[in-house]
Amino acid sequence: MKNFVILLLMLFLISQIAYAETKIFSGTVITDNDKVIDGHTFKFKYDENSRKAFVDTPAGGLIVENGACKPNNIFRVCINRANFSHKNITTYVYYYEIDTTIYKLTGSLSASNKAKLNLLLQGESTESTITITNPTDFDITNIAFSYDLTPFSVADAKGCELNGNQISWKGSLQPKHDKICTATIIAAKEGKYNLAGNLSYFNGFETEKKATDTLAMTVLPKQLKIIHSVEKN
Repeated sequence: MKNFVILLLMLFLISQIAYAETKIFSGTVITDNDKVIDGHTFKFKYDENSRKAFVDTPAGGLIVENGACKPNNIFRVCINRANFSHKNITTYVYYYEIDTTIYKLTGSLSASNKAKLNLLLQGESTESTITITNPTDFDITNIAFSYDLTPFSVADAKGCELNGNQISWKGSLQPKHDKICTATIIAAKEGKYNLAGNLSYFNGFETEKKATDTLAMTVLPKQLKIIHSVEKN
């Protein structure tokens, strides 16, 4: 019995992480009014007798019970509560204030950015590794990755194309797959730098853009060199 419960718990957890879920709104809306959320228009109606909200989303309509959540292919809408707001004395339309939370269910990429050494002397080199990961159950297509490493110079790159001091890659990623790009970078001018690449991709609904993790690098000033010689006498 104990093993059966553990198995059910594991299946539940797996089902929760099978897709990428991003909260895009949490707050109140008024029925029969357009609400722009994350660049898209939503509209709510509410029936007090059935205690159900009728939600128009950019991916189609949903009927959601008060206190429940319901998804379509792109969005998951939760109705936390609904209260009477006011009545239009001319049209006799009743308006309700709805407390709602909306999530976007789409493919999503993450991009880590690491270096073997973060503190370099001028002229010293290290290996920088960028890992683009698709942790979801969605195929993610039209991926375009670019990473300008200036003021560092790039001696070599693997897994990506190299053009001057910039590496890039275009392609797609299947679910639970990674793409790894490595570059050998050489420090030039002293200073502290925050390096990050650019990433765009089609998440199944729209083109999404984001930056990779920031890589903090420090290049030290030129070091003093002392030569001390003692004559034989």
